[in-house]
Amino acid sequence: WIEEGEKNSSYFFNLEKSRQKRNLISSLLIDGIECDDPKILENETYTFYSNLYSSQFSQADCDAFFEQIDNLIPKINESFKEICESDLKIEELDASIKKMALNKSPGSNWLTANFYRFFWKDIRILLFKAIQECICKQELMPSMKQGVITLIPKHNKDKRLL
Repeated sequence: WIEEGEKNSSYFFNLEKSRQKRNLISSLLIDGIECDDPKILENETYTFYSNLYSSQFSQADCDAFFEQIDNLIPKINESFKEICESDLKIEELDASIKKMALNKSPGSNWLTANFYRFFWKDIRILLFKAIQECICKQELMPSMKQGVITLIPKHNKDKRLL
């Protein structure tokens, strides 16, 4: 919109500001004491989730586990393997866009399925070429490697607790 000389309306600005405020952790109870220092909040949140999602198992433990279950995991047959390894067709991309759930955003750019469907005629070739390039280089673009984890507060829980 800015490239076309338009101005962002106060409505959309306030909508984004409201969403940002709603998603911001402005204070936490740490050891029973309320803290609102951004650096301490960042460190406490990082430490909490690093501990929560860290593995208690060594690489050797993981390797041994996967060796044990390797024969239990079904293998795909040759014809399905060929389908998986065949070149992507733009019709497959078209079909996947049609199957996307409306009002859902599949990535971190907040663009919904509604957006993709509305502008599909304009962006389908560009998106298809971008995906083909990723497949050819066997690497995703940096923005495709990013993700957003949104903490959803429980209504019956103090928002100052992790």
